[in-house]
Formats: sequence, structure tokens, C-alpha cells
Amino acid sequence: MRKLIKQLFMLPRFVRVRMVSGFALMGVIPILVAVYVITNQIAPVRQAIPWICAVVLISIILAIIGIGLMRESVMGVINVAETAQELFARVARGGVDAREIVRLERLLSYMEDQLSAAQRALQVYRENMRKETRRFRLPPLMPPRLVRARLEEETARAQRERTPVAIFTWRTAMVSEDEMSDETHVPLWLQEVLRRSGQTLDALGRIRPGYWVGCTRGVPAMRVREMMLAMERVALRHGVEADVRGWSCPEETVDVGALMCRTHAEVQ
Repeated sequence: MRKLIKQLFMLPRFVRVRMVSGFALMGVIPILVAVYVITNQIAPVRQAIPWICAVVLISIILAIIGIGLMRESVMGVINVAETAQELFARVARGGVDAREIVRLERLLSYMEDQLSAAQRALQVYRENMRKETRRFRLPPLMPPRLVRARLEEETARAQRERTPVAIFTWRTAMVSEDEMSDETHVPLWLQEVLRRSGQTLDALGRIRPGYWVGCTRGVPAMRVREMMLAMERVALRHGVEADVRGWSCPEETVDVGALMCRTHAEVQ
């Protein structure tokens, strides 16, 4: 409690007033609802129902106003530059004590410490992810001009030798600048999808930015469906809505030409 009070006193006074007012207004509604329940259950008074409804309605309005004030208070802390400008404008009008400037300085120092700690934690996370990525080896990358030839070769082998070959495609509408500029750049979300798929692919290639294809041999048809679901779950955990598709040759016929030419609109 002492730490909370200390952090609150770092805020400028008008921000504290908004926050406390918002909390008080939002705290009105549970008290009034409790009074309503007690009155209704213990001493029901039929003629008081309109009055009780009016009180509950007023409490809801007060709670909405409190939420708005609380939001302004939180945004005042997040947008600290606007808070500082508003504070300096009040100082210029002579309506703010100089101690408010000291509180603002303490708030900025506290935020700098928190930001530095967050940046250090993020750096540690990135280092750990780089180590994990180095341990995971991507499948051999196919040059874009050779992707079609490789897919046709794999499907022909599957038809000729009657051995299963799985083909997967990953399509997303969001494409990073690195992927746009470098055809060998594999997005982190796709790396994680491949890592968590439960199967090592034999080859991976990019047909165009945001559209990747991979193939692997010896995967039965029932296993392809399980891998697709696992890939979709991993992509969603990384905040990427990827269209994941899979085929198992020779049980399913794959039109490589259509696979290479289809657009995102045709998938929808």
C-alpha cells in the first residue's frame, strides 16, 4: 500500500484527481447494487421500485463517467509529453504549485528506470530466441525460379513410386520489409511454425512475398491434417493469420501450376 501511494504521488495533481474520481465513480455501482439486493430481498417495498430503478440508472451513468475519467488518467500517464505540456500551461497561468514539476520529474525518472528494465528483459529474450533459432536448422531453401520444378519432381516421384509426399503452403497478407527485399529471409513466425510442426521438411521455398511452400517425404495422409492444425495454432499464437494448406500425394492430386498462380483472393 505504501508503494502504491508513493507511485500515485509521483503523478501530477490533476492526473491524481482524475484517477481518484474515476475510481470513486466506478465504486458507486457495486455499493448501490448491493443496497438494491438487500432491500429487495429483506424488505421488499413495491412502491419503491421506480425509485430504486432510477438510483441504479444514475449509478450506471456515474460508473460510465468514472470509466471515462479513469481512461483519461491512464492516457495522461502513457502520453506523458501531453501531460507535461498541460502542466506547463497551467504553471504559466499561475495555477499550479512548483511541487508539481518535482512530481513530474520523479515520474519521468521512475518511467526511465522501468523502461530500461523492460529493454534489458527484451534484450535477454531476443538473445535466447537467437540461440534457439541457431539450434533449429531450416530446411534447404529452394530458389523461387526452381520451386515449380521441385514440386513437379516430387509429385511425379510420388505417383511413380507410390510413396507419400506432403506439400504445404503458407500464405499471409502481412509481409515484412525484410521479406520483401530478401527472398532468402524466412519470417520468424514461419520459423516457429516449422519448428513446432512435428516434422522436418525436406525443402522450403518462396513463390512470392507472403506465400511459401514446403515439401517432405514419407508423411502419411492422416499425419498431414494433424500438422496443418498444429501449424495454424502456432501461427495464431504469434499473432499471424496464415492460410495453411496441405496435400498428400499420391492420394490427392496436386495441380502445381494452379498452386503457383493462385492469388490470395482466389483462396478466399
